[in-house]
This record gives sequence, structure tokens and C-alpha cells, in this order.
Amino acid sequence: MRIHAEVVDQIVAIVNDDIVTFSELKKVLNPIYMQYEKMYEGDELVEKMVKARNEVLQQLISNKLLTQAAKSKGVTVDPKDIDERIAQIKERFPGEDAMTKALANDGLTLDNLKKNIEEQLLVRGLVQQELAHKAMVSPKEVETFYREHIGDFSEGETIDVCNILIKHKKRDPSEPDKAWEMINNLHKEIKGGANFEVMAQRYSEGPNADKGGDMGFFPRGSMMKEIEDVAFNMKAGEVSEVIKTELGYHILFLKARKASRQIPLTEVSKDIEKELFQQKIEEAKGEYVKDLRQKAYIKIMD
Repeated sequence: MRIHAEVVDQIVAIVNDDIVTFSELKKVLNPIYMQYEKMYEGDELVEKMVKARNEVLQQLISNKLLTQAAKSKGVTVDPKDIDERIAQIKERFPGEDAMTKALANDGLTLDNLKKNIEEQLLVRGLVQQELAHKAMVSPKEVETFYREHIGDFSEGETIDVCNILIKHKKRDPSEPDKAWEMINNLHKEIKGGANFEVMAQRYSEGPNADKGGDMGFFPRGSMMKEIEDVAFNMKAGEVSEVIKTELGYHILFLKARKASRQIPLTEVSKDIEKELFQQKIEEAKGEYVKDLRQKAYIKIMD
């Protein structure tokens, strides 16, 4: 059996005529271990790390088997697709040097990255060629899923609110509260007919000031309680009294309300179809890998 390795590296598993190296395993495990070290300690930490190592190693073996199967089935990857993926990744960085440094921090080079992308595309091609036909989803399956999970397809009441915020200012307790004076003056002007959104653009210190203070639609439980308690009891077109929070003083304007509703099947059928298709693909891929494992030579090194 021929074993190919471009660099000297500890072999952790042999998969037919390919290998899984310690460095490959380490790249995946390092971020997992870092997270576990924040969450666990002692024997529990050791147990979690051992379990993670075994699971990651088995996944790497499965990936090797799928890549080998793709090549044996004649699946190919267009170099242009790899270049396109690389270009998309480069867009996330201010320059090529920054990208190279980020890759190095993950123990990768550009060549490593290209190889990883090629393997991902090979597996995707294999799935499309060999398994996609087994994962077709019928309209009846979509409808059944919708009815069995009907509670997941509902929306609670949402409201669209504009907010003017004047932040608390550090001051001597003996001095007037300028923020309080300002918010009350704004409140009087708005009550007197001034346009709320124009006033928000001019004076608000909130993050949505440039949008007239518009925070968009949001459901219960997503905003500060002091804001939410007032906002959900307002009528469309109504302006609130001044509200005090830990951030400062607020005035709200309720633009619109959307009542709670059951989302119809027509709006979510495509999403359900995609979810069911992905579930079937994963199941089919699991069976495919199981069959590959039965026919493969796999040796995990001690």
C-alpha cells in the first residue's frame, strides 16, 4: 500500500491509500478545545476532549472516504470554481497579507486552503451525482411537515417604533439636568406638531437617528423592558411620554403594528422543502459512508 505525505507529520489514521495527519486533526480540534476549556474543568474536561477527538477523527476519515469515492466516480472540479471561492474569501480581508496571516494563525497556507476547497467541491459533486435523486421531496411531504410543526410557523405581534434618545450626561447633582431639559423641549415641539422623524434625525443620539429613529418591526422580548412596556400599549400614530432608561431619556412614536398570525404554507413551502431535502441528503450520505467504511481499509494509529 502506498502512503503519500508531502511533509513529515504524525499519522493518526490510514484510510485506504490516504492518511489523516495529526496536523489535520489539530486544526479542527484546537478551536473546540479552546471553547471546552472555558466551559469545563477536571475529569469532565478530559472526557469532553477525548470524545471530541474521537468524533472529529471519524469525521475526517469519512471525508477522506467521500473524496476518494468522488475521484473514483469521475467527479472533477473546475479550477475556476476554486479560484472563485478563494476570491470570495479574499474579499473578507483588507489585503492579501492579512489573509495569509489569518490562514497562518489557523495553521494553513493558501495551497492548503485550495486543497480543502477542492475536496469540499468534490464531495458536493459526489452528493449531486450519486445521492441527490434519493432526496427528492414531494409536495405531500412538505404539507405533512407543515401540519406536524404548525406551531413553528406562527408570528407574534410586532410593532414598528421610532425612538428619540438623549443620553444621560455626567453632571454635578446641584446643576440642572440638561438632557432632561432637552428631551422635554423636544417632546413639547413634537406634541405641538413638529415631525417626529425629522426631530429624531436632528437631535437623537440613538443608533437609528439617521433613519428618523426608526427601529423597524420587532416582537416582544427583543427590546429594553422600559421601552417595550410602553411601546406595545401604544396606538399607531401615537407619541409616548418621556421614558427614562439606563441609556438616557426616550420619546417613542409608533408607526405601525402587525397582529400575530399563522404563516400560510405558501410562504414557507420552499424553506420546508430545502430543510427536508437536506435531512434526506444527510441520511443518504450517512448510509453511503457506512457502505464505504465496510469496503475500506481503515487503521487508527495508537
